Amino acid sequence: DVLRSKSYLRFVLPCLVIVAGVSLLLDIQNEGFMYEQLPSSLQERVVSITVENASAAARTNMFTDAWQMSKDAPILGLGGDGWKVLYSSYQTIPYLSNEIHNGYLEVLLNTGWLGMLLFVFAFLFLFGQIIYRIWRERSNGVQPLLVASLSALFMIFIHACIDFDFSYGTVWFIVMWLFAMSVPSEPAILGLDKLKFIHVM
Repeated sequence: DVLRSKSYLRFVLPCLVIVAGVSLLLDIQNEGFMYEQLPSSLQERVVSITVENASAAARTNMFTDAWQMSKDAPILGLGGDGWKVLYSSYQTIPYLSNEIHNGYLEVLLNTGWLGMLLFVFAFLFLFGQIIYRIWRERSNGVQPLLVASLSALFMIFIHACIDFDFSYGTVWFIVMWLFAMSVPSEPAILGLDKLKFIHVM
């Protein structure tokens, strides 16, 4: 019972931290109770961080331009460095950027919807394998390595929504290493137990 309670705590505590963090952000965004407790200088700083911020506005326009570019080559994309070569022909406001600051839009532009779907399904499968392994081994206590690897992968893939993480070979090395450490040697989703090459390390 003690072991089981500890394994549940490893799930519950991170969830509570996430809920508390989201609640705090919503409170500050809506100028609620916690926002009112901040010093006036911090309140002014928080108010200045809005979507109208120059950097945020520029990225929003880049995302819109990239989406428009993807419509002109929806199936196979524009190929490697498609954004770098063609963005000046699509930009709606003046800016200089060789990167989209969104890893998923970069994949979409480079490989089209065909490549994007393969990308999404492949990594959803790998994430599912890690979650399945954590669930399967819960009776032995949740392994900290698996939880830490899953958390790190989540952070990398979430951060890729606002930056060009996928452009760095080092990031992909870390991602593949974390998957290699965490994915079970025998995948067991939809009867794909023969795909042992998934666990390559």
